Amino acid sequence: NVQSRKSHQSYLSDMITSLHNKINDLSKNIPEEGESLESVQKKLVSLSSELSTLETKKVQLADIISGSRREISLIEKIKRDIKELDSCPVCMRKVTKDHVEKVHEKSDADLAKLKNRLTNSSDDLAKSDSRISEIKSEIENLNREESSLKILAVHRKNLNEKIAERKKIEQERRAVTDELTSFEKRAANLEIEVNKYLNIEKLYHEMKEELKDMSKIRDEHEKMTMDLS
Repeated sequence: NVQSRKSHQSYLSDMITSLHNKINDLSKNIPEEGESLESVQKKLVSLSSELSTLETKKVQLADIISGSRREISLIEKIKRDIKELDSCPVCMRKVTKDHVEKVHEKSDADLAKLKNRLTNSSDDLAKSDSRISEIKSEIENLNREESSLKILAVHRKNLNEKIAERKKIEQERRAVTDELTSFEKRAANLEIEVNKYLNIEKLYHEMKEELKDMSKIRDEHEKMTMDLS
């Protein structure tokens, strides 16, 4: 009935007001569009890959540095010991002054290369360590950002659901309002029609009474005429 539909319309209006307030509250917790979750996750994948590569490189550089130091130590020992040897442990020839000089010359050349490799590897290792620290810091920050964006995604999902729910209820309220408006128009038209019939009935009664009065007057006139005769 009409009262039931009006109660339902009021209930829908209250629901829309409640949803509107919830939407406003959720909107306050959702900042302007910034970096997307997908973008942050891509950066994390890229940085994790780079970190893995650098960790592997760091192990390789550590091996190169360790090996270079061992070789340098060995060559320096050969340089020190060659003078004391009677025969060369490599070519098994008698150690002469000329042989010592050649061994020293070759050893110095080898040492220069090894020390250069050691310096370069140590520099690369230091750069790798520095970059690894940077990456770990970036990953830590991105992990926090990812968590925030995931929470934000939940808020945004809830917001969109509330907006969709409000839209659906607004459509239902419009339908109920249109239904009530249509009913009120029909009721108004019906009242007009009823009033027409009431007016006709009233006119009928008035004319009936008037006819009664005229009939009465006529009877009285006829009686007076007969009395005069």
